[in-house]
Amino acid sequence: MNFIRHSKIDVTIGNKYSQSDSRQVQKDLKDNHCRAISHTYIQNINDAIGEVACRSVWRYIPAVSPSEVSSVGFSLDGACMLLRDDGWRQAMVGSISLYDNEGERLHTTYLAQSPEHGKEKFLRNYEIEIAATKKRYQGKTYIGVADGAADNWTFLEKHTSKQVLDFYHATEYLAKVSNAAFRRKFEAKDWLKQSCHTLKHEIDGAKTLLKEMKTMLKKKITDKKKEEIRTAITYFTNHIHQMDYSTYLAEKIPIGSGVVEAACKVIVKQRMCNSGMRWSEEGAKNVLMLRCFNETDDKWKQFWDKIVKMGYE
Repeated sequence: MNFIRHSKIDVTIGNKYSQSDSRQVQKDLKDNHCRAISHTYIQNINDAIGEVACRSVWRYIPAVSPSEVSSVGFSLDGACMLLRDDGWRQAMVGSISLYDNEGERLHTTYLAQSPEHGKEKFLRNYEIEIAATKKRYQGKTYIGVADGAADNWTFLEKHTSKQVLDFYHATEYLAKVSNAAFRRKFEAKDWLKQSCHTLKHEIDGAKTLLKEMKTMLKKKITDKKKEEIRTAITYFTNHIHQMDYSTYLAEKIPIGSGVVEAACKVIVKQRMCNSGMRWSEEGAKNVLMLRCFNETDDKWKQFWDKIVKMGYE
């Protein structure tokens, strides 16, 4: 803990290390700040900051007023990264997004957890963030948005009043159906375009498409292509209660999980999966946490202000 001195350079090191590896930070500090600092010291600073972040009791407060918010979206997803001892494993990322009454996203809070066996730590921390959000933004519409993974919905259904299957995952299944059911490319393209419109804008669009896909099984096509269609039928059948997109659009609520999917790329992949990188669980946890702080508006500043106030040295 004695590495944190509240100095401007410590703030800079912590921020930069969450974006780049220690060698790059070392070079940047030397070239642009005229500070010669060992890469070991840089890593120690990050570890110390991460330790404080994990054990300190503080609550980030988004700047968005409750009066501005109409709905709150909760999403989660995962991205693989390489650990030293366990090989490729999935790190989890969650997002909490605030929307106004026109469906415009006002703010997003991010959180992430290094790979673990099961998702216990991640889900526990996520639930804490959800509870804090609901306390600040009471009486709003709480929406779960995710892909079709069953464990995502086991979690989200407990915390939301509306559940929305990511629209773009659903269209991926339609694309497979179009390629399986039609021999001519222009027919497949036309059907896919019309089907996406039906799914998104027509009342009971998913039910209409499900019925149509079932009739496609009567076509004279290969068993492999019929299996592609059956897979889509199963997917739509399992999630049809989460595919009322025309209503969701009318209610100005999100229909895509792109926010958390983008976060998986930005928070995990861009930093944790560069050439030659292998992570310890502790190192990954610290960097992922600080990357979330950087990607969430004003969270880094609030965190550092808290460190100074609490007097860690």
